[in-house]
Amino acid sequence: MLRIEGIYVPILLESNGGQDVALAITLDFHECYPTLSELEMRETEAEIFYEDAVDRRGFDQETRFRAGYSANRPKQLAQYGWLNEQNIDFGGVVTKECLSASIAPPTYSLSSLSKLDFGVDGKAYGDFARYGLCNINAAVGTAIKIHDKLNLEQIIPVTLIHILTRTFFFMTENSSKFKVDTKGTWTQLWEKDDLQNFLVWYYTNTTEDYSGKKVVTHNLAEISGRSGADKDLSWRAFDTYLPKILEQYRAKHGRTNKIGPDHPAIKAYINSIETEALKKQAKLELDIAA
Repeated sequence: MLRIEGIYVPILLESNGGQDVALAITLDFHECYPTLSELEMRETEAEIFYEDAVDRRGFDQETRFRAGYSANRPKQLAQYGWLNEQNIDFGGVVTKECLSASIAPPTYSLSSLSKLDFGVDGKAYGDFARYGLCNINAAVGTAIKIHDKLNLEQIIPVTLIHILTRTFFFMTENSSKFKVDTKGTWTQLWEKDDLQNFLVWYYTNTTEDYSGKKVVTHNLAEISGRSGADKDLSWRAFDTYLPKILEQYRAKHGRTNKIGPDHPAIKAYINSIETEALKKQAKLELDIAA
């Protein structure tokens, strides 16, 4: 306990009547090594700062990510490696490293790393483990291509990545990845590249309005601009682009019968919706589209 005497500021006078104030301060001492390089000293201080940011203070996600990366924490190093491979940034860390190496930095940044986690050992965790790295990468690539074509802002909402990830998972994986009550096995409905091409076309395709001006037919904001129960990450595809994906699949393969709620992949997709009312609505959306 460290006792600080003689502090007279309005808030202390108001709450303590001008008496001495006792503050609990954690002091972290580390060995003094004269041979440490400047980089090693920064890593040591970053580690202490990261512990403080995570364990005691409500630091924002970007600050925690930068501190963890500077401290060489496996979790943040793995996140950085993934971001760098996908040519996308968060917290300016990838940009800083690229510029220091005279490499062109990423054009886009994620708004958050929510659910895009690695464990303290640097192994895949969160949505990486649940939906697969390849599906998250496909979602990021799709978002980047759409933003490129439409010249949209440089911050890509992480919510968009989560929604697209689920679509790639349920549309491009085979039955071994799902837990549904059904007999037999089935192959994926789409190849990842084909599905990405369709989604990019769908959200960059233009039509002429009444005055002859070309406008984007489907606004990308229709996916992420939700609130309340409508924020369910699996549900959002059902009242936007998913019926069109299934319609395109039927046309591409010359099928006369629709892909409906009873198809195992669609059934698994609907089961991943958290709210019972939205599960029913999802089935209704597919029936209406058919």
